[in-house]
Amino acid sequence: MKSTQSARGMKRQRSFTETLQQITVTDSYSLWFDKQLLTVRTFLRKSSARDKLLGTMQYGAMLYKATLLDNAHPSSALVADAFSDAISDARKGFRLLKWIDEYGKIRKIITAPSRTITAMYWKVVPITMRLCAFGYYLVDNSIWVRQITDSGAYGRKDKARAMWIKDLKRYKNNFSLWRTIIALLWGSRLVGILAWYRPKKGEENENMKEIITTRPWHEVILFHTVLQLRGMMNFMILCKHLGLVSLSDIWVGRLGMVASLGGVWKHWGVRKLDYFVEMRS
Repeated sequence: MKSTQSARGMKRQRSFTETLQQITVTDSYSLWFDKQLLTVRTFLRKSSARDKLLGTMQYGAMLYKATLLDNAHPSSALVADAFSDAISDARKGFRLLKWIDEYGKIRKIITAPSRTITAMYWKVVPITMRLCAFGYYLVDNSIWVRQITDSGAYGRKDKARAMWIKDLKRYKNNFSLWRTIIALLWGSRLVGILAWYRPKKGEENENMKEIITTRPWHEVILFHTVLQLRGMMNFMILCKHLGLVSLSDIWVGRLGMVASLGGVWKHWGVRKLDYFVEMRS
């Protein structure tokens, strides 16, 4: 009788242990899901991140239209154009008043302490890049406001207004092009410094004697290498818009999608890395 009761107790104890293990596994999955959901929510809070996500969809629509066959239904191209135009208008809202943010970044760069005299002089480069970004967002907001006001005008379109908007778009693309060029040059310098002072095997980032980085060496050089590749793609697209190079719509869609996905990767998770890699004094 006692042996039967003890067997039942052991059976109940095993069942209880298995239940605890199952709850623990379920909790671990729940924690993993909550962590991923928190990452998505943090990503969607950033206007730049949502802009890059919509940019990927916009270039995807452009690529879809460019790859349509000649015998495709005419409505397919019209739907792709309407989808691309709608996303383009939505993206302008995310860039509203972002020139104020660029002013704050310029002020932060100027007031940031420099460990060396050389680092203080090198601040001119990122300040110039931010000034180009300031002009880009200011002109982009002006185009958006002008397009909204012109949409209320009925009758024949004013050619003078159309030419004025076309000129503003050219100024905007030029601001963006120069910002991209400066960013590529600045990024090349950073990647070169990181490659030159690569830590030895087993050497931790905080023990490096030559340079100061805010994150581990491999994370910083991966981050800036991806930014360089993304900048090269944006450079080609901007040159195409300005008529400097000949590029097919298929390649514009491909490069735009990959560049936008690079922007999504940049804002995904915690990848807030500084543009400064300073030499130790």
